[in-house]
Amino acid sequence: KAENVAFQVTKSEIDTYLEDGLIKHDNNGDAFSFNILQWWKDKESKYRILSQMA
Repeated sequence: KAENVAFQVTKSEIDTYLEDGLIKHDNNGDAFSFNILQWWKDKESKYRILSQMA
């Protein structure tokens, strides 16, 4: 007799980060400015551990 076992699979932060994809930007001839530290600060609640490492 087979039993049904319920379990929850939780993705790691790094898996979620890698699945989010690339950041798209407009390249209108000006130098592209991107503040990576601000991006990590904005994503701090989503990536708690990774943002601390950044």
